[in-house]
Parts: sequence; structure tokens; C-alpha cells
Amino acid sequence: MYKNGFGYVNGEHWLGLEKLHAMTRSGRHELLVILEDHEGRSAYALYNSFRIGSEAQKYKLTVGKYSGTAGDALSVHDGDKFSTFDQDNDTADNGSCANEYNGAWWFYNCYDSHLNGKYRRKGEHLNDGVDWIKWKGMKYSLK
Repeated sequence: MYKNGFGYVNGEHWLGLEKLHAMTRSGRHELLVILEDHEGRSAYALYNSFRIGSEAQKYKLTVGKYSGTAGDALSVHDGDKFSTFDQDNDTADNGSCANEYNGAWWFYNCYDSHLNGKYRRKGEHLNDGVDWIKWKGMKYSLK
């Protein structure tokens, strides 16, 4: 599913790793991540370069220099391969981060950011949500 994309283009949608790779394999690209909490506050993270590797490279993530207000929670994942429940490519020594945290991502022991976690309601403080640790911590699932 993560390879080819899923969801609704006009709603929640995962574009797909193949499309991200095709879009970023040539030229220079930036990545802008806009985050919102349940209290209506927002923050952003801008990376001055962004690239997703090929399937043969396990969709390796490459990001450049960070700027923004959310804190840098993605650079630690730079160079990581994409992991899913059935493709454990993370750097954790014990177990699978994708299985433990219910979602697919570029996991690095296991994560500082995880935007593919489960959506949680305000006040649900579990560690498998949509997280950007440098802004709200691990147990605050973003809106």
C-alpha cells in the first residue's frame, strides 16, 4: 500500500513511495511539514532538500538543513530506509518499530517523528500516534 499510495486525494491520502521517488529523483526539492495540535496551535519544519530513494534502496530518506518552529525531528531519520509491518528496515536492535508503533515510517531507533501513526483524540496519551517529538513529545498525537 505504501509503495503505490492509498486514501482519497481530496482527503487523507498517502501519495505513495514510488511517486515520491519519481518526483524527487532529479532536481532539488524542499520539504515543508506543517503541524497542528488539538489546541489550534501550529508549527512548521522546512528542510532545504528532500529526496526519496528507489525501491531497490528501500525508499531511503534524504533530508537537508532544517529551519522552522517545530524543532528538527526528521534529520535523525536522514539515510533511513522505509519500514512497514512486513518490511522491517529500521535500525532498532530488538523488534520492529513499525509493528510496535502501528505504522510505517523511516524509523531510527525507533523515531523522533512519526507522521504515519494512529490518529488519536485530544487527551489520548499513547505512544503510537502522529508524533513530532521535538514539538509536543512522544505521547501527544497531533491533529
